[in-house]
Amino acid sequence: MGKPKNHQEALYDFVINNSDLELLESHLNQFNPFSILRIENFEIRHSNVLAWLLNPDGNHKLDDYFLKKVLSQIIKNNYDNLSDDIDLTNIHFADFGDSIVKREEDNIDILLISENNQLILLIENKFGSKESKHQLTKYLAHVRDNYQGYKILPVLLTMHGDEPEYNNEYAIFSHNDIYRILDETLRLKGEGLNSEVNNFIKSYLKTLEKYLGMDEDLKKLCMKIYDHHKEAIDIINKMVQENRTSLEPAFDMFIEDHDDITCMYKNHSDLWFLPNDILSLLPKVNMGWRVAYPISFWFAKTWNDKIKFSIEVGMFSVKEERVLFMRYLEDKHSYKLKQMSVRPESRYTRLYTKTENVKDILDPTEVLDAIQKLYENAKPEIQKIRSAINGYSWNLAIE
Repeated sequence: MGKPKNHQEALYDFVINNSDLELLESHLNQFNPFSILRIENFEIRHSNVLAWLLNPDGNHKLDDYFLKKVLSQIIKNNYDNLSDDIDLTNIHFADFGDSIVKREEDNIDILLISENNQLILLIENKFGSKESKHQLTKYLAHVRDNYQGYKILPVLLTMHGDEPEYNNEYAIFSHNDIYRILDETLRLKGEGLNSEVNNFIKSYLKTLEKYLGMDEDLKKLCMKIYDHHKEAIDIINKMVQENRTSLEPAFDMFIEDHDDITCMYKNHSDLWFLPNDILSLLPKVNMGWRVAYPISFWFAKTWNDKIKFSIEVGMFSVKEERVLFMRYLEDKHSYKLKQMSVRPESRYTRLYTKTENVKDILDPTEVLDAIQKLYENAKPEIQKIRSAINGYSWNLAIE
């Protein structure tokens, strides 16, 4: 039995003359026309590809197959928040062959119009870029003004299906969804496509795999490297984790600074709480949510290391009571809610959401500054929901 390696020897073996590591580097440098043309990170190029795929008249010869798959998935993902006039069954059996796809009308990334179905699909594609403050509202206003009488499906397309920060009328959709739909389309319809279209779509899928971290060959190679160099990689991970802090220290400081709140749940990335004066007005509803009350406030870290603050209505023990409460918020306190939010089957509705940049997510003080800023800026919204709750006659007992 050989002598156990020390940490330094394990790291040397991992880095020096490691053929698998060289293969990994080679894999990451594989030929891809999207990479060669330097368009893998350009939002406008991805919008061009998506517009082409969504166009039933495109030379891909997919007709409206891909379009209907995308529409169906958007509706499925956002069922709780869509208006009653957009129905999954109707989409499935409809003919979208008449659809016209426009690029950059009034700066809108993708605008699809189906006269036969009286439907507008508005897509704002964020491929690594940020949503501007009034951007989504401006685009939706343009469509409403110029396409009166149409059903409108506004969609924010992002890497992970992030919720819009400034306009909650938009449905959410992700590039991961696009990948899965396109991959399935190629598997089911690929044999009927010409070789140029087939290869183009495969290259685009490879680009998305790299962007989304989904490359299966890459995953297998990484696992092989880990199996052979577990000790070295574990050392690296340990060193990285020891130098990376969670948000809990910042959450703890926030709780300490605010003796007027009650923490309901806390981990390395989330803090769920309620102000004590609001808590005293709420009925208890143990529905398996993070909090045992129908409303909660929460902070969370987003995928791109921002801090998000939300005020959310959760599930009620009596569905009809939730409907009454949501209608009360809409009618008496001017909350702009989607129609699905006042249906009995609706479970979660965010009344308010904002995010804040953090200069250094590893610095608890910087994180606390972002949390405090979000909470301070939300004071008018907190007062608004406090007033609404105080004026509501609950049909459930307050414990």
